Amino acid sequence: KHSRFRSHVFLSQPRGFWRERGRVVGPVVELLPTLQRPIFYLCGNGQMIEELKTGLVARGVSRKRQIRTEAFFD
Repeated sequence: KHSRFRSHVFLSQPRGFWRERGRVVGPVVELLPTLQRPIFYLCGNGQMIEELKTGLVARGVSRKRQIRTEAFFD
């Protein structure tokens, strides 16, 4: 537990009830103005990672200092 850490799980194609639906790109980009020096850890399929990374960089996030990625399937 860490007071500055929050975790949210989004499923793009959930089965049954799931509160946070769809790709994570929109919700993450919406949070940007409220974050101070964030580091983003992106894990998932390559297409989702590239989409989110592009959106973050376009909004001033440093690719080398603030984004970490791990693609686990494409």
